[in-house]
Amino acid sequence: MDAQKAGNLEALRPAQEVSVVPCTLKYHRHQLTFDLPRDQVFKLVPGHMVPVTINLSTADQEKWKSPEFIVFQVRITEFFEVEQVGSGFPCDTAAKAKEVAQLIDSKNLPVPMVTLISWSGGFAVATMTNREAWYDELVLFHYHQPQKISEQWSQFSLRHFKKCVGRPPEMVKEEMLLTTDPQVAQELFLQKHLQLKAGEAARRKPQDVAALNTNEAVALRESQLIVLSKAFPETVWFMRNGHGGKPRDVYAAYQRDMFTLTGKMFEPLTFNQEQFWKAVTSFKNRRRNRKKDRGIDPLEYELVTGWFFRGYGKMTPNNRVAALKARGFRQIPSSEAIRKICTKLKLPSLRKPGHH
Repeated sequence: MDAQKAGNLEALRPAQEVSVVPCTLKYHRHQLTFDLPRDQVFKLVPGHMVPVTINLSTADQEKWKSPEFIVFQVRITEFFEVEQVGSGFPCDTAAKAKEVAQLIDSKNLPVPMVTLISWSGGFAVATMTNREAWYDELVLFHYHQPQKISEQWSQFSLRHFKKCVGRPPEMVKEEMLLTTDPQVAQELFLQKHLQLKAGEAARRKPQDVAALNTNEAVALRESQLIVLSKAFPETVWFMRNGHGGKPRDVYAAYQRDMFTLTGKMFEPLTFNQEQFWKAVTSFKNRRRNRKKDRGIDPLEYELVTGWFFRGYGKMTPNNRVAALKARGFRQIPSSEAIRKICTKLKLPSLRKPGHH
C-alpha cells in the first residue's frame, strides 16, 4: 500500500535509497511500517501535528475492514521522530480525506482560523478553534473465555466507540451477544451495522440538513462576501484572495474590522499607519451615523440568505417583494429596485432571462 502525500509528509517505497525516518502507524490490530524522507521531516517544527494519508489497496481495504483512505495524525518529536497521536480516521473519499488532513494542519495555527461559514438560515464571518472530526464505529469483540449472562453463555459483544482524530477511542456502550457461535455473532454484527448506517442516512436527508449543499454554498459565496464586505472590508479582501496572507495577518485584519464595527478590542490590535487612520476615521463615522449605518444591510442579507432557502431566486419580482414584506420588511423598494440590488449582489439566476 502507498501513503499518499498529505501535509508535508510523503511515504517512500523501501527500494529508494535515501536518508529516511522510520514510521509505524497502527489501525485497529493492524500495523503499517514505512519510511519518510529525513530532509522533509527536518523541515517541520517539533511539537507540530502533521496529517499522513494512507491510500489502501482493494485487498488491504478488505483486510483492514476500512474504506479506501485512512488519515493519521502524527506529532514531530523534539528528536524529529514521528509519533502517532490517537487512532486513524477512515474516509470514503479523497475529498473527505483532504478535509480531515486540513483539519489536522489547522491545529498548528498560531491564531484562530478566520473563515466564511454558511447555513440554511444565514452566513457570517467566524473564527474557528479546536476543530475536531468525530465518527462512530461498531466493533465485534471476541472474548477468550465464554461469559455467563442470565443463565446463557456469551463469547461475543458489540462495542460502540466514539472516535476523534488525534484522540484515543472512547467506548460508549457494549451489547453482549447471547451466543458462542462465531457465524451467528457475525450475522448479528452485520445486522446491527446496517441498522446504524440506515439511521445515519435518515438523519442526513436533505430536508433535515441545516447546512447549505456544496453547489448552493459555492454559488452564493461571492454574494455573501459582497454583503459582508461593508462590515469586514479587510477580512473579505483576504477571503477573495484565497487567504493570501499569513494566518496572523488574516486574524489581525479580522480584529481591526471588529474594532471598527463595534468599538471593542477583544485582543491587542496591530496597525500600520494607514490602517490605523482608516480604522479610527471609519469608527468615528459609524458612531456619528449609528442609526443609519450598521455595517450589513438587512435587506441585502435577507435576499442572499433566502435566495435558495426561501426560494427568492425562483420568484417573480412582485412575489419576491410580497415575500419580503411577509418576512417583516416594511420599507421595501420597488420590484425593479430589488432586481437591481440582486444584480449588484451577483446572485445567480434561477429563472429564465427577463424574470429577475
